[in-house]
Amino acid sequence: MDDSANAHDPLRTVVVSRRAQLTDDIIELTLAPAAGKELVVAEPGAHIRVHLGGEHRAYSLCSVEPHGRTWTIAIARDRSNRGFSAMLHDRAVLGTMLEVTEPFNNFQLLQAPRYVFIAGGIGITPLLPMIETVTRDEAEWELVYVGKRRTAMAYLDQLVDRHGDAVRVHTSEQLGRLDLKDLVSQLPADAMIYACGPDSLLDDLESVGASWPPGRLRVERFQGGVVHEPSDQAFPIEFARTELQASVGPDQTVLEVAESLGIFVDVSCEEGTCGSCLTRVLAGEVDHRDFILTPEERTRSEVMYVCVSRSKHGSPLVLDL
Repeated sequence: MDDSANAHDPLRTVVVSRRAQLTDDIIELTLAPAAGKELVVAEPGAHIRVHLGGEHRAYSLCSVEPHGRTWTIAIARDRSNRGFSAMLHDRAVLGTMLEVTEPFNNFQLLQAPRYVFIAGGIGITPLLPMIETVTRDEAEWELVYVGKRRTAMAYLDQLVDRHGDAVRVHTSEQLGRLDLKDLVSQLPADAMIYACGPDSLLDDLESVGASWPPGRLRVERFQGGVVHEPSDQAFPIEFARTELQASVGPDQTVLEVAESLGIFVDVSCEEGTCGSCLTRVLAGEVDHRDFILTPEERTRSEVMYVCVSRSKHGSPLVLDL
């Protein structure tokens, strides 16, 4: 996909021009260009990929800056106090130089009569610029913001102060688990729903909305799920452009096999979340395991994300590679 960042994209240097502590576990970093041209003005829903210490992770841009002067991201520290988020919390202080990609977007804000935004925890971040945009455009919208407790919910006070009753707050500490069936039964039939949060929230939402028209629900996930499952079986594969054939083993991905044959594939997350490795399917039935395609798109086998998806039932696949 043209707007996807991948491991081969050029990096640019930015500097942490501001750091704010939003909650006990969430920091906000404002990034400015270290030198040269201004930053690209990003669309709502866009991410950048931050590189540090030989690792990289994608983070949602939290605001729409009309002049490309800064980008803003928010990072929740991992509960284990380890990993990439902890490294950013510890190292990204005022004046720190970071290497980042240009923005990419698999969570575009589409036009609709009205919107419902559903955020779980740090999942509020990609929804913030969407809310800015639809407010400016005077569209109808409401936000359902779910968290453990109010003090752990970043940006909550400013959202409530600015938008009042358009923001519905649900804290599990006080109210228990959110009843999604009851929630969606109250939603306008013509509303487009954008949701970001933990897998448990999004899985339940996709289950409740299984009968909705295609494209009504759009979700953004923090990370991919399991790539290999015990039931995986080998299947034959053909790469049409190179006329190479191979077998994908139970413990291999299509991406790994392609790379072993010297076939270049754009790749970044290897979790089925960033969209870099989208590949056209010429023949065969796909077992889709990504977190990008809509339920309606999953019923077809026109494209696949080769870092996680496989053949269905071990049947042959022919790819445009």
